[in-house]
Amino acid sequence: TKDVIWTYQNDSAGENVLYYDVDPIGEDRLLFVEETPADDGTAILYDWRADEPIERFSVPSDTHDVDYLGDGQYAVADKYNHRAYVYDADTEEVVWEYYFANHFPEYPEAGEAPSSQPSGAGGYTHLNDIDAVDNGSAFLLSPRNFDRVVLVNRSTKETEWTLGEEDNYDILKEQHNPALLQQDPPVVLVADSENDRVVEYRRHENGSWEGTWEYEGRLHWPRDADRLP
Repeated sequence: TKDVIWTYQNDSAGENVLYYDVDPIGEDRLLFVEETPADDGTAILYDWRADEPIERFSVPSDTHDVDYLGDGQYAVADKYNHRAYVYDADTEEVVWEYYFANHFPEYPEAGEAPSSQPSGAGGYTHLNDIDAVDNGSAFLLSPRNFDRVVLVNRSTKETEWTLGEEDNYDILKEQHNPALLQQDPPVVLVADSENDRVVEYRRHENGSWEGTWEYEGRLHWPRDADRLP
C-alpha cells in the first residue's frame, strides 16, 4: 500500500497557500517555504515526526529556494529582489548578499533592478535556485531569465564560471534547479525547462562545456532533476 504518513497544512491561512522547495534536513526535519495571502513568505524548519515547527523566519515574496547551511544560517534565492543572500536566524541578520545588477549590468532590465529596490517578481533574473558549494564557500545560482547557471565565490562575489548564454537555447532555456554533481571537472545536472529535457554538462579546462547526457522523453517543462545514489 502507498499511505500518506505525514501532512502539513496551514488551515488558518485559508485558500491560495503556496509551498516551495521541500528539503529533508536529516531524518526528522524538513525545510520549506510557505506563502499565504497575508504574508510574503515564511521559511519553516519543521520536525515532521514531532509535528511541530523548530524555526520560522520571513523571506521575500515568491522565494523559490531556501537551503540550510548549518549553525543557524540559511541561503536564500531572493527572486523578488534579484539577489542571493545568507540569513543568520540566531542574530536575525542578513550576513551576506549578492545583487545580480551589480555584476551583470549588461543584461536586459539590469537598469530596472538596482540594489536599492526590486523591479518586481520575475523580471530581470527570475532567480529560482541556490545551492551551497564547498561548505558554503561558493554558491551555485540559477537566474532563469539569463539562460545560464552561475557559480559565485562567496568571499569575492566574483563569477568562477557560467554554464549557458542568454538566448542561446541550444545550451539552456529558462532552466531550473541545477545540481553540481562533481567539481573537478565541474559536472552539472539541470532541468532545462523550456527545452523540455534534463541535461548533464561537463566543463573542460579551456572553459567550454560538453553535453554528456540528456533525457527528452515525455517531459513538459521539467523543474527539477536529482541524481540518486
